[in-house]
Amino acid sequence: MILVIGSHFQGKKAYVKEKFKLKESDFSDDLYSPSEVLYDFQNLKNDFTDEEIEILLNKKAVISLETGCQVMALNEETRLHAEKVNSVLQLLAQNAEAVVRVYCGIPTALKGEI
Repeated sequence: MILVIGSHFQGKKAYVKEKFKLKESDFSDDLYSPSEVLYDFQNLKNDFTDEEIEILLNKKAVISLETGCQVMALNEETRLHAEKVNSVLQLLAQNAEAVVRVYCGIPTALKGEI
């Protein structure tokens, strides 16, 4: 699995599409979908079971916003959600073959090779 992160509208999905020669139907924002790629990871629930982590690790790619690199809302619930999302992103990054940050459509390898 490769983990692809970046801010809003930076070309994360387009990068994965091109890298793996995928079509739109290969993407889903549903954890339980049989699709090869999960996108909008940051919008999923806060807590994941070991089985759900395994589902994520068996995807071709997981795409997420960089939730910790932006101004955080003062809302406690939003902050706690971001903390939990980032904890799981760290776990995914540790176990990913590669971690790629996409900025202005340009992929940069943070881990592994792209």
